Amino acid sequence: MALNSSNGLEDPGKRRVFVALCLGFVITGVITVLIGPVLPVFKARWSISDASAGQFFLTQFLGSLVGTVISSMIIEAKGFRAAIVPGYAMMALGVAALNFGDRHIALCASAVYGGGYGLSVPGTNMWVSEAGGEKRAAALNFLNFAWGTGALACPTLVLYAVKANSLPVLLYAVAAVSCVVGAVLWKMPFETVAQEKEERTEIAASSNLSLWITAALAGLFFIYVGVENGVGGWVAAYTKRLDVPGGSSWALASTFFYGTLLAGRGLAAAILLRVHDKWVALTGLLLATTGSFALLRSHSKHVAIVSAAVAGLGLASLYPIYISWLTKWHGAQARRVGGVLFALGALGGALLPWLVGVVSTRTESLRAGLGVLFAGCVIMLMLLGFLRKQIHAED
Repeated sequence: MALNSSNGLEDPGKRRVFVALCLGFVITGVITVLIGPVLPVFKARWSISDASAGQFFLTQFLGSLVGTVISSMIIEAKGFRAAIVPGYAMMALGVAALNFGDRHIALCASAVYGGGYGLSVPGTNMWVSEAGGEKRAAALNFLNFAWGTGALACPTLVLYAVKANSLPVLLYAVAAVSCVVGAVLWKMPFETVAQEKEERTEIAASSNLSLWITAALAGLFFIYVGVENGVGGWVAAYTKRLDVPGGSSWALASTFFYGTLLAGRGLAAAILLRVHDKWVALTGLLLATTGSFALLRSHSKHVAIVSAAVAGLGLASLYPIYISWLTKWHGAQARRVGGVLFALGALGGALLPWLVGVVSTRTESLRAGLGVLFAGCVIMLMLLGFLRKQIHAED
């Protein structure tokens, strides 16, 4: 992605910060999804049940939620560096502590690194959104593309580490990289607290949104993260039920979903330099709605895999665009409001996949459960229609 003068990142100092944050987001992507591929090792090590293993996801989520809420307070009072850098330190500490032999320590460790990315991720997205200027949506897509590369690479890294009997080495290496990123960002030219307060004062006069606009944007954050986690979390299980007995191609479904999600963000970063974000968002939502509907109506594994890929491509650009709207519409208040919206996103990421399972159990049909995700896409389309006046007002 070319970072030219039209996107607000023409300043050399801002460019350096942006590059460092993108590199940091690669390791953040690895850490965010780490517990999934590592969990089978933990189950074997401590002979724990699925219910006990699920506690790792819960503690990580709770840590992330707390970190996200605290992040906005720190940014408001002390600036971005004060939230982002300690976040990388906490991620390093938590990942390294996973090597300790006690299960309860490992549970606490998952909460610590969850809190770490809860601190750093909102601040990173908000800084890029503020610094990106008119092309903030493109910059945010590139940033989240970097996160996706780490998330996609994590299972392969863990697989090779387990086969080589060197998982502790991998965990310490990930922790070390996180420490290095934090140290580099500590030296980066983030704006000073005084400059931040001055900028907020200048912007505040233009920030006058109705509560309904904010509520609709909050709904987009909540539903989007839930739909992304829901499709990514359930598509393999659904496709497996459509596969022939003993087949293994169902495992490709989640790979195709995350693959197109990653590719779509890279593609959107280039498209958004030339096309208005409202058209990219509308196109993405239509693709996501079509893909999620085709997924729940599919009767073969091949259709399910293609449907998941279409849904991933459609979802790819939405979250970065929502973040860019948050900054563009709320101005100086975005740092404060952002904490609530990012927390709602994390909550949606936990609740909607859970609701899919509840509906599936009660109806004895995972197809019915996936209807929750299709409904989420339809509601996002409705919210986009509600926001059209606000979106057009920014033209």
